[in-house]
Amino acid sequence: MVPIIFVTAAIPGGCRYTLLTDTYHMVFFWILWAVNAIITLIFLYFFFEGLGDGSVGPANMGLWMLILTGLGALLAGSYWLQMHQNGVLAIVLLAVPAIPGLLYGLFMIIVLLTNPRWN
Repeated sequence: MVPIIFVTAAIPGGCRYTLLTDTYHMVFFWILWAVNAIITLIFLYFFFEGLGDGSVGPANMGLWMLILTGLGALLAGSYWLQMHQNGVLAIVLLAVPAIPGLLYGLFMIIVLLTNPRWN
């Protein structure tokens, strides 16, 4: 069952987005949050591996810090939005990296299971 989004004018001068089914909303939020947490852990793994073998150095440290800070802010910010009754915005924020991450994970599973010929 897909949650239905509707808009209520609960706040004077603005609108509040809510979902008709809060249970599905919370489950969907935590699934997306877990996917983003896994993506963040993968980036942290490659960051520390790069520190160990020397491929992460002063030349690209700023880029790595930007990526890791952005992923951490995404997790913290979406959780903050969810706790302050902005669940739809939190889900939209989480869906931006989660959808490509899930599609890439599906691609890797297909590649591993089918053993394709790349020539």
